[in-house]
Amino acid sequence: MKSMNCENCGAPVAIDDEALRRGYAVCTYCAATLQLTAPEGKGAEPVTAPPAPPPKKLTLAELNQPAERPAKTKLEIENEPGVRFFARLPAGGFTAPTFMGLLFAAGIIALLGWGEVRCWQAQQMALLALLLWGPNVLTILPRIRNARRGGINVFTPGKIVELSLRLIVPDASMLFLLEVFLLIWIGREEIRAEAGQFVYTTRVLFAQRKQVDWRRFSDARFKKADFDPLLYLLFDRAELAIALSASVPERRWLRTELLRFFAPLWEKTKTPTSDQADV
Repeated sequence: MKSMNCENCGAPVAIDDEALRRGYAVCTYCAATLQLTAPEGKGAEPVTAPPAPPPKKLTLAELNQPAERPAKTKLEIENEPGVRFFARLPAGGFTAPTFMGLLFAAGIIALLGWGEVRCWQAQQMALLALLLWGPNVLTILPRIRNARRGGINVFTPGKIVELSLRLIVPDASMLFLLEVFLLIWIGREEIRAEAGQFVYTTRVLFAQRKQVDWRRFSDARFKKADFDPLLYLLFDRAELAIALSASVPERRWLRTELLRFFAPLWEKTKTPTSDQADV
């Protein structure tokens, strides 16, 4: 079987008997069509093929099926099932959803800022205080409840300082919202499971670390098949969204490797999840 380089992207293109019979070959990398017959005195010129159909949207059941390592990925995984697990997702996510998220966060901040200025001018101090600290309380209480459900200690010295600052500093929840979207853009995530502990670390402007006994880990699954399906870790009744800057194929591969890591541990305790048999 002969081959030639695609003049559009430079990738090798296999030339089999069927391609010779048709008179053209298709580059599997960029979908350009290479003519194998050309007018005398002229070489073959790439012709852009019709656009490929959009990828099929996966259902929730398909998302939660085992998946292989994607062909292109920046996700690094080291997995010794039942012994040690490590995953690192470097910075550099998808700019489109991040840009829309930043616009949304900026719009909320601008709206709250406008309301605060108007309340200050009108000397409506009660409403001003509600606008300044209300969102902080609304974000802190669910975080504490979710952490306690999962057995995560939220009253360590570092967490107490963080929660106190969120209560004291006006509009701290808005900074948290911006940090979430910046995580997708410039943040890094690390997942480590070793010696009975499961540790999740994010680094954006500051490092945040969540640590929990890995015996509380019950599942990893997609819960919604929407525009950008998110992967959730389940610790008892608590939930944690991870791999925010990863693609959906990377998240599916990460889920598969996590369940493969925990499979021997669940076998020892005889309490596997419903998906353990699929891994």
